[in-house]
Amino acid sequence: MLAAIAQLERALILARTKEGRERANAQGRRFGPELKLSKEQIAHAQDLQREGRGLREIGALLGCSAATVSRALQKKEEEEIA
Repeated sequence: MLAAIAQLERALILARTKEGRERANAQGRRFGPELKLSKEQIAHAQDLQREGRGLREIGALLGCSAATVSRALQKKEEEEIA
């Protein structure tokens, strides 16, 4: 009997948290860690990449790692395609 009550309570908790996440997304809130690069920095990184600069050099100029630059550029490219 207690197990059935626990399962019901768990289902209610999951439903409430799902509704809360959906409401937050609708309001434009973002989940996860804070972004390392701003939109302006990503645009600047794209310009630098078009000039032929490498990811390590761009990262050094922006104060982050080459992997961060690579992920940001890849995500920006995916957003432009979609």
